[in-house]
Amino acid sequence: MAYLVPMGYRDTALEGVLGEALIGTSEHGVLGTRWIYDGVHDPVVMAQLRALLRGEAMPQHQSGSDTPDPTVTVHCTGPYDGLDVQIKRVLRPGETAQRPSASLLAGWTWPNGTTARSEFAAMAPR
Repeated sequence: MAYLVPMGYRDTALEGVLGEALIGTSEHGVLGTRWIYDGVHDPVVMAQLRALLRGEAMPQHQSGSDTPDPTVTVHCTGPYDGLDVQIKRVLRPGETAQRPSASLLAGWTWPNGTTARSEFAAMAPR
């Protein structure tokens, strides 16, 4: 089984979030201390996911700056009233739910080197 934990990487601690939202801190050689959060508690991460699911942002490659990632696909149909981002925490290859407005499909690589693809997030009722 694969699990998805989107992460926010910040230069300061987030105020007003649950303590368990903090995954940990790290030290960057130039930037100093960084705070790493479960992305569902990070307003910037969630705003970017909303924009992506609404077709207002392009998926970006993980290791190339300003490089779109054509392997990540977003299916947008709208409307979005009363809907918000729902993260799919447990990933099952090939599994996609029928969503009324938008879904984000992406892939990953298993430890044995095989690849899989599934729904990572969708717009769903709040």
